Amino acid sequence: MNTSSRSFIRSLQQAFAGASLLTAMALPAVAEEPQAATGSAAWSNVQRLLQSFQMDRQVKVGRSGKVNLIAASDLIDYRQIAQRSVGKAQWQTLTAAQREDLTSTIESLVQTRYYPRWRKIFGKGAVTFVSESKKGSDTIVTTNLTLGHKCEPLLWQLCGSNPKIVSLAVDKNDLLTRLKERIQAHQAKGGYAEMISWLKGKGKTDGGAGGGDAVGVADAPLKTSARTIDLID
Repeated sequence: MNTSSRSFIRSLQQAFAGASLLTAMALPAVAEEPQAATGSAAWSNVQRLLQSFQMDRQVKVGRSGKVNLIAASDLIDYRQIAQRSVGKAQWQTLTAAQREDLTSTIESLVQTRYYPRWRKIFGKGAVTFVSESKKGSDTIVTTNLTLGHKCEPLLWQLCGSNPKIVSLAVDKNDLLTRLKERIQAHQAKGGYAEMISWLKGKGKTDGGAGGGDAVGVADAPLKTSARTIDLID
């Protein structure tokens, strides 16, 4: 290759390099989209809870459903639910025995009223991750529940370093908020005795933890995800 050819090639290389630099300077920087926190501990524990209910529809574990009751209970912070339901100040006035009784009663109520419908809904529907955010020290995991042709958002509220569920919101209805309103109303009416008596009564309404289905939900058409937290009266 002679000198003139090498000079021509060198000039082309410089021209392309200059054009590339000008293009890079002229184009605006494209911001990277935030990555979904699909590997987070909060979302992972929501998935584990969902799987415990999905498995219950695939594997017969007996009428009591004890296998999945245990698995689900490990992922739901019933003590936090109890404390938040009565309020921090009132919680401080309870004895250790009352705190334990309240926690176990709420656990029994949730198992009785919600576990059967959660097994049915989450066994049939598909829950997908949307986003994750903070609410104070709590984590909010936003998901979509697709059931048939209907898609609605579900917001899971978790707390702790190993995040556990303390609430679930559907269509602006929040399970913990509703429970708190009802518990505090009964407590204001007749103190701890009135409140715990009402809770225990609700826990027996639908036939015991894990058995049957609350308020005929087993035979009802699942047209809306609001059934996931059918509100406590």
